Amino acid sequence: MLAEWRLRLSAGVVGTMAILFVGCAQSGQRGSQPGASGLARIILYCGGGVRAPVTECLRDFERQSGVQVEAIFGPSPRMFDEVRRQHGDVYLAGDIHFIQVAEQQGDVLARQTVCYVVPVIVVSRGNPKKISRISDLGRPGVHFYLIDAKQCQQGLLGERLLAQHGVDVKTVRANRLSELPAGRDIVSMLAAGELDAAILWERGARSLDDRAEVVTSPELTQAACPVAAIILRWCRNRPAADRLLEYLANPVAQRIFRQHGFGLEPPPTSAVGSAEGSAQE
Repeated sequence: MLAEWRLRLSAGVVGTMAILFVGCAQSGQRGSQPGASGLARIILYCGGGVRAPVTECLRDFERQSGVQVEAIFGPSPRMFDEVRRQHGDVYLAGDIHFIQVAEQQGDVLARQTVCYVVPVIVVSRGNPKKISRISDLGRPGVHFYLIDAKQCQQGLLGERLLAQHGVDVKTVRANRLSELPAGRDIVSMLAAGELDAAILWERGARSLDDRAEVVTSPELTQAACPVAAIILRWCRNRPAADRLLEYLANPVAQRIFRQHGFGLEPPPTSAVGSAEGSAQE
């Protein structure tokens, strides 16, 4: 299977759906600058799927550094819009696309890869439709779940993979379910034959019960997605933001991420491995 993965969490209880959909959570809005105590203060906009490890990291970081971090969590796409509109200091995303957009616009002062997530296909036990690769999801009569791209980075990546492997938009529309019916979950729908497959993050898929099994392949492993933090050019407290990025790369933070099931290195065959590195000035 895939290599060992790293992460850690703390800031409210994360439910099963948050585990399955990295980057999907509620959003909020806040202020900036020094806190009421007079300590240095920065604002972080963060993808909701890493809320648990990031929250745990922030508690330790604040205790060590004396820097107060106001963390706002939500879907990565919405957080990207919010951090620019509200002029937040740091953005942490589960989709490298948003990081690259910010870099292309000249908005990034520094960047730090925090961890990696890997997509997998989940099927019902025994894999009755013999699904082994992304292109199999384009076969007639194969019904699969992939969350809406507007809600989660997982959906964005899944759509890209489908297109890259020859599954056209018309077929995706015919075969895809992007929203689960009220009160239903992926495993029960797989077991009932209402779904044949789902595209999920490996971290969440491994937590499903034995009615489901995970399908991996080189094309999925190579699509491993870096989760990265960036400091924006309008950051009000660069030294404090730098300290946060440095902390996210240290052994304590990395152990937290690993304990929450996130990978600290890309899989050996990952195409993103050589492109992602430490903070860039």
